[in-house]
Amino acid sequence: MRKSQAVEIVARRLRLPHGRLESIAISLADAGVIEKTSGSRRYPGHISINDVVSILLGGLVDQGIGAAPAMVRTFGTLNDAHGTTLRDVLTTILERSAVTPSGALIVRHDPPSASLTVDGVHMVFGEPADGTSTTATLVPPGALTAIALELSGASPEEADALLALARVSAAASLTRKVSA
Repeated sequence: MRKSQAVEIVARRLRLPHGRLESIAISLADAGVIEKTSGSRRYPGHISINDVVSILLGGLVDQGIGAAPAMVRTFGTLNDAHGTTLRDVLTTILERSAVTPSGALIVRHDPPSASLTVDGVHMVFGEPADGTSTTATLVPPGALTAIALELSGASPEEADALLALARVSAAASLTRKVSA
C-alpha cells in the first residue's frame, strides 16, 4: 500500500480532512516516525502496517502538525493492565486477524489515554478517565474494521457491505440466543 492510499482510506473512514492528514503524515516522515517512501513519484514505495497505525494515531490525536510525532509516540506506547500497547492492538486489528473491535475506540487527549472493547473485553490504555472533562476523539464501531478491509484490497463498497453483513449476522445470532 502506498502512503497516499493509506492516508486517503484513513481520512475518509475517520472523516478527517485529507490535506490535514497528509500534512501530519509528512511531519511523521520528517521526524522519522514513519519511513520516508523511496522511489519515484510515478512508482512510490510501499509503507508498512506500523506506518499506517502511526498515520491513524496522528489523525486521532491531532494537536498540531508539529506536535504529531511526539503525540504518536506517546499514544502508541500507552499500555493496558497486561502490558499490551495501543499500537499493538491497532496493528492487530488493521492486519485483519481474527480480532474485530466490537466497541468504539475512545482516545482522550489529556491525560493521554484510550479505551476499546475487543471481542467483549474492555481494554484501557494509559490512566483511566478520572471524571473530569477532556478533549476526546471517538472512532465508531466498524471504522477500524472497514480500514482493515480496505487496506487488504477491498473497495469502499465491499468493505461497507461486509460490515453490514457482519452486523446482520450478529443481530441474528443475538435474536437466536434471546429466543432460545
